[in-house]
Amino acid sequence: MNNSESARCRAYALALDHLKANTAITDTLPVFKEVYQSAADLLAGIYSADQTRLKNRQTGSAGKSQFQESLTKNAMIIASAIVTYAARKNNRELKESMSFNRTELDYARDADLASRAANILATARNLNGELKNYGISEELLTGFSTDLDQFREQAAKPRSQVAEGKAAGLAARTQIRNLQTMFDEQLDSLMLQFRDSHPDFYNTYIVKRTVVNTARRKTRIEGQVTDAATGTG
Repeated sequence: MNNSESARCRAYALALDHLKANTAITDTLPVFKEVYQSAADLLAGIYSADQTRLKNRQTGSAGKSQFQESLTKNAMIIASAIVTYAARKNNRELKESMSFNRTELDYARDADLASRAANILATARNLNGELKNYGISEELLTGFSTDLDQFREQAAKPRSQVAEGKAAGLAARTQIRNLQTMFDEQLDSLMLQFRDSHPDFYNTYIVKRTVVNTARRKTRIEGQVTDAATGTG
């Protein structure tokens, strides 16, 4: 939610808390409980959708980073061993194909890092155990292969999480509009019946219903409260 939407939801929450604390008054209107519950459910749905949006934004790359560090570290270890091996074998082409620095891997795009790691792994495998004397064990290569698979899997997740986050944000905005309509067309109208009989209760509701836009430093009320009998505000 943006600041305006958050402010609006805070006002709705305050108004609903006020109604919940005064059921002795609102229960005199049998329909009020049902309308209140519908509004409370909408507000809960808004917060739930926004939490989903925030969670996807915050954790989208966390899983990937876990495997990226290990993948990058071992890529350098294995590639360095291959470079040493190539130098001893006077294999210039192989040496050049494995000659890169850690920075290149740290700042590589996901697809480029995965491609580079896959090439290192395939090269090491093709040497048929000749790297054992250089400290490259089968266990290390197996772990490197696992890190590569998991990195690829995690790198694909942020795209789906972005889509889920956008869907959750859209759902929250839709529910905010629906809640605004419910306040404008139902709760505000029902509250008019208490304006004269319970003025303190009614006036407190209006104050809590007020949306304060701190960014613009002004206060406004969402919707318009009208007299059910005269149609005037």
